[in-house]
Amino acid sequence: MKNVFVVNDDSIRSPGLSVLIKGLEKHNLTIVSTKHIKSWASKAITVNKYIKLKEESIANHKAFVIDGFPADCVNIGLNHIIKEKQDLLVSGINIGENATVGWLLSSATVAATIEGAICGVKGIAFSQQLSDETYDEITKSVRAKQIITSYEKFFQLSGKVSQIITDYILENKLPSEVKIISINIPPEEKYNGKWIITRPYHWNYGSLFSKTSKGYIKTGGNFTENKVTQEGTDMWALHNGFISITFYDLPLIPIINKKVTGYLSELKLF
Repeated sequence: MKNVFVVNDDSIRSPGLSVLIKGLEKHNLTIVSTKHIKSWASKAITVNKYIKLKEESIANHKAFVIDGFPADCVNIGLNHIIKEKQDLLVSGINIGENATVGWLLSSATVAATIEGAICGVKGIAFSQQLSDETYDEITKSVRAKQIITSYEKFFQLSGKVSQIITDYILENKLPSEVKIISINIPPEEKYNGKWIITRPYHWNYGSLFSKTSKGYIKTGGNFTENKVTQEGTDMWALHNGFISITFYDLPLIPIINKKVTGYLSELKLF
C-alpha cells in the first residue's frame, strides 16, 4: 500500500475532493484541506497569524482541516502531521481548470504540489474544467456550506482519470527531472477520449479588477473562449476535448522530450 498525501484548495467541502478521495481510497491517504476556498492564492504562506487545525470527516475518511492556505496544508502536513515518507502528493480535484501561464502561476492547487516538491515529495495537480454557470453554482454552494454531494457528478471523468494516472505514477517511477505534473480535464461531454502532453498557453488576461466607489474588486479578466490556435498548448487541448498533461521541473520549467513522451507510452485511461 502506497502513502498518498491529498490536499485541496477549495475547502474540505469540495465535491472534487470527495470524488478524489473515493478514487484513491485503496492507498494509505493523509488528507489535509483548507477550511475555506483559497483559489488564486498561489503558494502563499501564512505569516504573523496562528494557524488552527482540527479533524473532520469527508467521504468516510479522517481529514485535517487547516485555517490557512494550501501551501500551509502541505508544509504542516508533511512536517508535523505525518511521520511516514509519502510516495506521492495529489492536489485537487480543482473546481475549474488551471490552464495557461496566468492561471497556472495563480493556482493554489498547483502551488500545493510546488510546496510538496520543495519538501521532497513529487506531486500531481488535477483540475476539472467546468462551464461558467456550473463553476459559479458549485462555488456558491460550497461557500454557503450547502450539501455538495449532488455536484460530484461533474467530477466523474476527472475522478476516473485521477485514479488511473495516480496508480500509473505510483507503479512507474517518474523521470528524475519531473517534479510536478499539472493535469487539466475537459467536461465529460467534450472529452474526445484522448490525452496529450502540453505546454502552458501564454496570454494576457488583461485587467482582473473592476473599479467601484469602494475601490477595486476582482471580477475576472479576458477569457480565451475558443480563440486558442496554438496546437499543443494546455488551453488548446481543453478546447478540443483532450486531457492536458504538463510536466514541470522546478522552477516551473515545462518538459516535453522523448523521455517524458515515452514515460506515458503505456498509459491507458479506459
